[in-house]
Amino acid sequence: MLLPTGLFRTAGLVTAIACAGMVNPTISLATVTTASLCTYVSRPNCSFFLEGRISPDDVSIFKRSLEKAGSNGSLLLFLNSEGGDLSTAIEIGKLVRRWPNSSVQVLQDSKCFSACVFVLAGGLHRQVDGQVGIHRPFNSTTDSNTYESTQKAFRMLEQSAKGFLKDMNVPTSLYDEMISVPPQKLRLLTDAELTRFGIGQSDPAWQDNQDAVAARGYGYNKEEYLRRKERAHRICEALYVNKDKSGIELTVGEAGDIQDACKEAVLTNKTGRLLEETKLEVEESQRFRKQVEESLRLKKQNQDRQR
Repeated sequence: MLLPTGLFRTAGLVTAIACAGMVNPTISLATVTTASLCTYVSRPNCSFFLEGRISPDDVSIFKRSLEKAGSNGSLLLFLNSEGGDLSTAIEIGKLVRRWPNSSVQVLQDSKCFSACVFVLAGGLHRQVDGQVGIHRPFNSTTDSNTYESTQKAFRMLEQSAKGFLKDMNVPTSLYDEMISVPPQKLRLLTDAELTRFGIGQSDPAWQDNQDAVAARGYGYNKEEYLRRKERAHRICEALYVNKDKSGIELTVGEAGDIQDACKEAVLTNKTGRLLEETKLEVEESQRFRKQVEESLRLKKQNQDRQR
């Protein structure tokens, strides 16, 4: 992970954007590739795919992409990045958080390392099925610097990073943990650490509002809804498909569909209780998720052939 404005870095960036409804040709912009696909129910619901090394130019490119999409609906952002410029990642995270309903995900065969973690933190809803790794920021140049100047740069970076994490309702101890890992190494976070640092789950303030909306939709008080929600989680986790016994290997999208259907059944004991708009948004998200999985599969096949 590099420091601000190229002083400290972590990755380079490729972004594919999809907002259900219309597809535009791919446009090359600096280090970012952007394709637009949006669906309009009552507000635009857009899906993005961000891949590669994060560089300073990516802020303006990402901002323009969001402005074209409308920035007032639902945003689904898939991450697959080795990291890059830390300040850029923080600014992209802030742009993501400005959307009223943002979901940032790391798919099963994807990664989010170093500076990418700050983009992940920007999501209101955060889901990690792939790998998340951290290490200490470092100066990317070989210029001669005094201890005092480098110390000052680190202090400024710490203030910026911790301020951002606090605004995102992510424990600032995450940054302290990053500092403890030498820059030449990478430590993958466990499921327990993802939960402890809050980057493997939704923003608590946003989740509380979502639970309130869901409780009203189902006709429950908050306490009853949360009880059923936890029961649904326990029951549906037990439905994990053992591919060795069943002979069936589910895609991430299929596994998600099964989990969603199961939770809906436990929460309501019947189907058809959700708002139609919510159903359409879920369907679009699932459809694009499957497209991303297929894209990753084909990319891997091409890489294997080139070897």
